[in-house]
Amino acid sequence: MAWTAGSLLAWAGTYLQKYGVSSPRLSAELILGKILDKSRLELYLNYDQPLNPEELAGFKSLLIRRRQHEPVAYITGVREFYSLELQVGPGVLIPRPETELLVDEGLKALADGQEKPRILDLCTGSGAVALALAANLPQAEIWAADISEQALSYARSNAQKLSLAEVNFIRGDLWSPLLSRGLFFDLITANPPYVEPGEWEILDPEVRDYEPRLALLGGGDGFGLIRAILQGARAFLRPLSTLLVEIASPQAEKAKTEAARAGIYEEISILPDLAGQPRVIKCLRSDYGSASY
Repeated sequence: MAWTAGSLLAWAGTYLQKYGVSSPRLSAELILGKILDKSRLELYLNYDQPLNPEELAGFKSLLIRRRQHEPVAYITGVREFYSLELQVGPGVLIPRPETELLVDEGLKALADGQEKPRILDLCTGSGAVALALAANLPQAEIWAADISEQALSYARSNAQKLSLAEVNFIRGDLWSPLLSRGLFFDLITANPPYVEPGEWEILDPEVRDYEPRLALLGGGDGFGLIRAILQGARAFLRPLSTLLVEIASPQAEKAKTEAARAGIYEEISILPDLAGQPRVIKCLRSDYGSASY
């Protein structure tokens, strides 16, 4: 019997389900789409298309990787974020849908702002947030920082692929690469590592066994980098500018308390994601009048 796209997807979905793989049918569709260079819609429009031996062998080799719980995004090499197709792979965090909230709120914060806002994206990883902002704010000056050169290599590649090469990518630990640049920002976004060490072993194996610890573990109580961002941002924010930081849901009250301790924010709020879970802390810097930049 010749394997068609339809029969292969039906078999592969059941096969992956036996191994406890999340979203088994979707995984099979994305993997087969990579092998055949077709979208999911195109797969269904060509449901009866037979696979040749080379295509079948390629699909099975990738299916085995998925059976071992390797993330689909690493297998296919791409992940969609805010309608942008981003290249991802081992060594860089896979962008999550909930992180799109940073982009949504960043665009709102700058909707009535200056003609050429300056934006900073900390812990940029694949460049997802920075590039989504750049695609929607072509007039903006955007800086993006990460401690990982491996992650930055993906970010730079994504910028080139998306014709957004004007984004400035810099390497360093949080604020360190900015200390000598004399830059102040109208918007700062960040999706820092915030997983507590004690939670590491109970993470989904797709995350724990494949994605980089550097991009996930927040150190100590899991809140250290969030604390450093909320406190350190006061040296880089212009008057009436906005700071947006992704957090873990249980960290919401702690984040609000820490932001209040910084003493510079006139508005502090926690924003929910699409599932209704606390996801982003939003801080508006006060207008401290006498300073000018």
